[in-house]
Amino acid sequence: MLKSLTENALTKFINAIVCLLIGDCMLVIANAPIITSVGYAFETFTPYAMIRFFEFSDKEWNITENCFSDMYEYVEVYDASSYYGGSVFAGSTVRLHNPHLCRFLSQQYKKYKNKLDDFAYVISFDVQIVSAHYLMEIAFDNYYKYEKIQQLICFPKSCRNWDFKEILEVFPFHSNGYVRNNSYLRHRIVQDNYRIFEDFNFYIMIIIIGSSLLIHLTVYLVKRHLTLMSIYRQKDVIPKVFGSLKPTTLASYKTNDSPLYENTDNVGDNLPKIVITSKTYFFENLLETISIPSVVYNLVQRDPLPISGIMVAFTISYLCVHLVAEITFTANNMEFGVIGNKVEQLDQILKRSAFLMDLYFLINGTYLAYGFLKNFPKDELSVFEQLTYIWKSILHKLFGLTPSYIFILYAAQLLDKHFYYNNTLEIPSRDFKNCPQRLLGNLFYIDTFFPLIERCMPWTWFISLEIQFFIMGCLIMLLVKVHVCYAVVIGFSIFIIAWLAATMWLLEPYEEYGYSTTLYYELMSFNLVLDNVCLFIMPYLLGLCLGYVIFKSNHNLNMKLCFLVADILNNVLNFKYTHTLEQPTSICLLLAPLIIRFILFSADTPIYWSIGQVVLLGIGCLLLTYVFSLILYILLQGPVVAALESLIVNGSSN
Repeated sequence: MLKSLTENALTKFINAIVCLLIGDCMLVIANAPIITSVGYAFETFTPYAMIRFFEFSDKEWNITENCFSDMYEYVEVYDASSYYGGSVFAGSTVRLHNPHLCRFLSQQYKKYKNKLDDFAYVISFDVQIVSAHYLMEIAFDNYYKYEKIQQLICFPKSCRNWDFKEILEVFPFHSNGYVRNNSYLRHRIVQDNYRIFEDFNFYIMIIIIGSSLLIHLTVYLVKRHLTLMSIYRQKDVIPKVFGSLKPTTLASYKTNDSPLYENTDNVGDNLPKIVITSKTYFFENLLETISIPSVVYNLVQRDPLPISGIMVAFTISYLCVHLVAEITFTANNMEFGVIGNKVEQLDQILKRSAFLMDLYFLINGTYLAYGFLKNFPKDELSVFEQLTYIWKSILHKLFGLTPSYIFILYAAQLLDKHFYYNNTLEIPSRDFKNCPQRLLGNLFYIDTFFPLIERCMPWTWFISLEIQFFIMGCLIMLLVKVHVCYAVVIGFSIFIIAWLAATMWLLEPYEEYGYSTTLYYELMSFNLVLDNVCLFIMPYLLGLCLGYVIFKSNHNLNMKLCFLVADILNNVLNFKYTHTLEQPTSICLLLAPLIIRFILFSADTPIYWSIGQVVLLGIGCLLLTYVFSLILYILLQGPVVAALESLIVNGSSN
C-alpha cells in the first residue's frame, strides 16, 4: 500500500515538472473521491485544503507559474509527511480547525530563510491565510436553506489575487443529500499586519484618558490651594478681631451705649470684613462636586431604588442575550437546546431581546415621568421659563454620556480594524468603515435615521431611540403640568397610531431573503437590531403613565411587598449597591458587545456550543464589562454628570 502511494505521488510530481517545463500545460488530472464537509457558519482549513484543489479537480489552471509550482510542492510535502495518503486523510488524523498552523509555517520560513544550511523548516516559500466565502443550500429538517460558509485556506504568498479567484471558484463541495448549488462569493487575504499601537485612534483614546486624569489632578490641586488659603485667612483674622477689642469696666458700661442696642446697623464696622461672593462659593462647590472622591461617594453611598435593581437585572439579561446571539451566529455546532436550525434560533433570540427592550423602555418612561414631576419647580413659571427647564433637562440627558461614548466609539474602530486585518473569522461589522463618517450621528443620537449598513455601532439603536423618546416625553410631561387633558389626548393618540402601525407591520408577509445571510440580515441578527419606533413607543408611553400614577399616589418609588413575588425579590431589588451598578448602565450597554467580541473572537478559532462554556463566558464578560464601565464612569461620565447638574439643573437656583 505504501509503495503504491509513493509511486503515485512520484508520478504526479514528474508530470507536474514536465508540465512546468513545457510551459503551456496547466492541467491536473485526478480520480480521487471527494471529501464533503458541511459547516453551519464557517470551517477552518489547514494546508490539507491544497490537496482538495489540486488532486480532486479536472481543470485547466490559468494561474501564474510560481503559484502553481509552490502549491504543488505544498502537496508533495504533505504527501511525504503522511498527513495525506493519496485519496483520503491518513489513518485517524482529524483535520485541524486552527489557522495558527499557517501562521506558524510563515514564522518558521521567515526564521530560517536566510540559513541555507539549515533545512529544519517544512516549506521553502512563505504562506498566507485566505478566507473564502461560498453560498450553498444546506439541508435542514424537510427543506433546503441557503447558508454562507467561510473556508480558511493556507496559500503560498507567490499567488496573486487573480490566482486565488481562479482556484477558489472550483467548488470544494459536490452536491449530495446535504449540500447543493454551491457558488463562490468572494475571498479576503488575512494580512496580519495591523497594529493597534500604530493607529492614530489609539492615541486619541490615550488623550481622552490623559485629559481626564489631568483635569482631576488640577481639581485636586485647586481644592488644596483653596483649603490652605482659607486656613491662612482664618489665622490672620482671629488675632485682628481680638486685638481691636478694648477692655471695659462695669462703671463704663452703659446699657444705652452698648453697641448691642446703639446703632445696631453699624455693628462690627471695626472688624475686618471677609467677603464671600456667590460666585466663589459656586466655583468651590463645583470643584467639590466633580472631584473623584465626591463621585465615588455619590456612587456608593446613595440609597438605591427598586428601579435600580430592575435596571441592573435588565443589563445582565441584555449581556447574556447578546452573548448567546454572537455565539449562535458563529457556532460550528447547533446541538444547544432543541433548535437545530441557526436561522430559527436567531429568530428566537431576536424575539426574546424584543421583550427585554419593552422592559427597558417601560423603565425609562417611568423614571422620566417620576423624575420630571418631582424636580419640576413648584413656583409659577412663564412659558419661557418652562421651555428653559425642558431645554436644560434635554442638555443634561444628551451630554452626560458624551465623553464615555466618544471613548467607546474609538475603541470600537480599533477592535473592528484588528478583526478585519488580523483575524481569519469575519464578523458582520462595518464599524471601522462607518464610524469615521457617522461619528456625529451617534453622538447626537440620530444614527437610527440612517440605513443599517451605514451605521456605526448598530447595537446602540435603543439608546438613540430612548433619547428621542425622552425629548418627546419631556414635552408630554410639560403638558401634564399645564393641561392634563391635552396631554392625555395626545399621548393616547400616539399610542393608538403606534399600535395600528405595529399591527400592520407584523401582519405583512414575511420577506424571504435571497439567502439567510445577506448583509442586512447579518447585521440585524448579530447586533440584535429592532429599531422599529412603533414597537417601542407604546411601552414608553405606558411607563410615563406608570410614573405619573406612582408620583400622584405616594411620591416615591418604594415598592410595597404586595407588588413583589416574595420578600427575597424585594431584598434583591433594594440591595445596597444596586445604585452603584445601575449608574453606569449606559456605559455597560455600549461596552458589552465589544467585551464579548474581544473574548470570543481573539482566539481566532471556531466556537462550539456547550453549557459550561456559555456560563463561564457569561461570567467573564459580565465582570469585565462592569469593571471597565465603573472605571469609565468615575473618570469620564460621573464628573460630567455632576458638573451638568451644578451648572444646568442647580445653576438657575443659585
